[in-house]
Amino acid sequence: MKEEYLEKEILEVTAKLISFRSTEDRVFEMQACLDYIKEYFMGSGVLITEWVYKEKPSLIISFKKKRKFGLILNGHIDVIEGNESLFTLQKNKNMLYGRGTCDMKAAVAVMMVLMKNLSKTKKKPNLALMIVSDEETGGEYGTQYLLRKYRSHFAIIGESTNLHVQTRHKGSMQVKLTAYGSSSHGSKPWIGCNAIEKLMKQYYKLISELDLATSKKKWKVSINPTNFMATSPYNVTPSKAEMIVDFRTTEDITNKKILSLLKKQKIKYKVIINRGMLFTSVKNPYVRELKKIMQRNTSRRVKYQKGCASSDGKFFTAKGIPVVNFGPRGANLHRSNEFVKKDSLLLYYNVLDKFIRKIF
Repeated sequence: MKEEYLEKEILEVTAKLISFRSTEDRVFEMQACLDYIKEYFMGSGVLITEWVYKEKPSLIISFKKKRKFGLILNGHIDVIEGNESLFTLQKNKNMLYGRGTCDMKAAVAVMMVLMKNLSKTKKKPNLALMIVSDEETGGEYGTQYLLRKYRSHFAIIGESTNLHVQTRHKGSMQVKLTAYGSSSHGSKPWIGCNAIEKLMKQYYKLISELDLATSKKKWKVSINPTNFMATSPYNVTPSKAEMIVDFRTTEDITNKKILSLLKKQKIKYKVIINRGMLFTSVKNPYVRELKKIMQRNTSRRVKYQKGCASSDGKFFTAKGIPVVNFGPRGANLHRSNEFVKKDSLLLYYNVLDKFIRKIF
């Protein structure tokens, strides 16, 4: 296929995927998006298996009916809510704007076009495309569930990495911390015990024990209070205070170590979400080959990346499957000016195509 026609098809599929307002609360739009994907492959000879778990729909698109593949390509079509205008693809020279362009409908579009074209080859690769609809809300009912059914030797997730190869991302854990005190009239704080003050003292003692991440040293544990609750009237010393804390952890300070520290300091806590790292060795032969092919197709230096944010890659790591995040150039995820660079989509397609044809 000539590259101008290939690029045109990728852009058309991207625009169509963007048009679906596939947010968590819009189940109809989510299903409509997946129905479009099924229609796109109609007549191509691919096999499509539909899964629904806890009302979250997913698709497995493959060339053979099997449960173990050489490679799984993984993408999600759920997005964060935004203004209605964000669900129409906007083009400005080399920039494509819209909700989900970067995270990650453009990458899904590339994977779809690639799968359709590979279906025309005589010797079809040992490959599956896994499309899920709950990555933004944790991934437990999509990728985690599907990995109870399917396995692969390697996996690529289309999260935006600016065409670098991300071999690690941090673990994540959201925890509710609670402190109890005793109430008193607001004018006589010495009579009561202020639960807010108690909780803040516990929090600052906790962070004093850790070497925290900074803008210059990102690959360290980060701690971020994201919510604070106390329900006392304005003129009463609060007897209970709660704080939601977002921990992002590394192999040095793991989720388990954070929980041990909370116990050691006798801080009352409840784990809300507990997710592991994506961790794949840069010496893995699939990883090295992907980087090598990417490097041959660009004048930019291709790097092995570490990421602070989570992805569904953590579920592959938990199953012992080597996985990387690898996606096109873009930025501003979840923001009104989210974009992907148009010229990176064709490059992304070509690299995936060469990698798959050579290895799988």
